[in-house]
Amino acid sequence: MPDAQARLLCYDTWVDGQAAALKTPGQVAPALAAAAAAAPALVPATVSTAAPAAASFGLEQQARKAEAQEVESEISGLFEGWGPKHVIRFANGQLWQIVDGSSAVLYLKNPKVKVRRGMLGTYVLEFEASNETAKVRRLER
Repeated sequence: MPDAQARLLCYDTWVDGQAAALKTPGQVAPALAAAAAAAPALVPATVSTAAPAAASFGLEQQARKAEAQEVESEISGLFEGWGPKHVIRFANGQLWQIVDGSSAVLYLKNPKVKVRRGMLGTYVLEFEASNETAKVRRLER
């Protein structure tokens, strides 16, 4: 903005809006919303009038800790193993697909299984009666 006074007013309005958004996450910052309504040319297009994301920025790991870290179930009947892209149905109704291209031959009757969170957003399928594991992803029902 070439006009120094308008640029200063715009900056002050933006700072006030950010401060208000941090105090009241998820709500529209009143000062910024009022400034946008009164003088839309003074509020840059890149400035958001709602800042719920800013209030929770950096807390993603804490939110993830509150989520379940593993799921336990069993596979009904005789389980003979898997191959790449094989889909496995758990007794609780969940469907999981092998995604790492692995394969294994197992002969387990009603094996108990656990899917736990792995590194970098992956999920790992483990069998109670075996040391075999596979990376999996959940399919919608």
